Amino acid sequence: MRYRNKKVNLLEEKANEEKKISREISKLANSIRSDAVRSILQVIVLDTERHAKLYKSAANLLDPSRKMTKPSELAKIQNNLEYHIQEESKNLEEIRKLADEETNPKVKAILEVIIEDEIRHHKIFQTLKEAVMRYEVIEEQDIWENLWTREAWITKQI
Repeated sequence: MRYRNKKVNLLEEKANEEKKISREISKLANSIRSDAVRSILQVIVLDTERHAKLYKSAANLLDPSRKMTKPSELAKIQNNLEYHIQEESKNLEEIRKLADEETNPKVKAILEVIIEDEIRHHKIFQTLKEAVMRYEVIEEQDIWENLWTREAWITKQI
C-alpha cells in the first residue's frame, strides 16, 4: 500500500508541475505581440494542461476511493458523445478539403496537425461511446480497459 501511495504522490506532483509550467508559458504567451508565436505557445499550454489532467487521472486510478460514473449520467453521456462524433466527422471532412487545397506549406502543416487531433478525438469519442453502450452502469475500470489503450490514442485515418 505504501508503494502505491508513493506512486499516487509522484503522479500528483507531476500534475502540479505541469500546471505550474502551463501558467508560466501562458504568461509568456500573453506578453508576446506576434499572433503566430503566441498561438503556438498557447497550444503548448493546452497540451501541458492536458498532461496535468492525465497525470491526475493516473493518480486517481491508483486511489481505491475514486468516484464512479452514476447510472443517471449515462443518457447524457451517450447523447453528447453521439453529437460530438457527428460534429468531429463533419469538421474533419472540411479540414481535409482545406488542407488538400492549401498551397502555403506552413498553413498546410498546421491543418495537418489539426487533422491528426480530430482523428484522435473521433477515435476516443467512438471508443467511449461503445463503452457506454456496452454497460448499463459504467465503472471506471470499464472505461480504462476500453479507452485507455494505446490504440485509442494512435492517429489513424477514419
